[in-house]
Amino acid sequence: MLTLGPFIKHLVNEHEVVGKQLDALEFEIENLSKEGVVERIRAQLNHLRYIVEDVHHKNEEELLFPELHSRVNLKEGGPECARFMTLKQFSDPAQIIFKQGKKRGHDAEVLLKRNKSELLESPLIIPMEEHVAGQIAIHLAEFEIANLLKHNSSSEALASLRKIITTYISLMRHHIQKENECLFVLADQHIPANIQEKMLEKVNLCSRGQL
Repeated sequence: MLTLGPFIKHLVNEHEVVGKQLDALEFEIENLSKEGVVERIRAQLNHLRYIVEDVHHKNEEELLFPELHSRVNLKEGGPECARFMTLKQFSDPAQIIFKQGKKRGHDAEVLLKRNKSELLESPLIIPMEEHVAGQIAIHLAEFEIANLLKHNSSSEALASLRKIITTYISLMRHHIQKENECLFVLADQHIPANIQEKMLEKVNLCSRGQL
């Protein structure tokens, strides 16, 4: 990736932290039947929720997305964005998660409405949908973990947890790649460095220090 402005670089750094956590989670999933693994996965999901939802997605939804929306016509994203839209047609883990979540009473539309209406009417609804999908996936995984810890582990229950976690990992990795290679490049082209510096100042310093 080219040299980036300070705020976009900060978001990329957050992605790197999330990526390492996903790698660790994937390692545990490959050893799911071993003693103590389910408890470690629960702790990892709690940490991921903080990093992803409370820190990173907050920085995007409250700072990046409104600023980007005010500066550029996102319908003209360029070839890289078009490539990812093509991929979305063939492999969309977010939709898989939405279907599973609906069975457990998690309504993606309700969760999306926490965002500004003008953003929901723009292409930025795509990353925001993926944010919501990740949130639902963690809730689904926690539900399965609670059952596993309360009752004796069964091969069926372990398989269900494994499916949810692997879908979540796939969602997050694709989401990160798409933002790094498309959305962040576009944002960096249109948001000047001095504005990015002001955006970075608004990031919660305490949260940044705990990543």
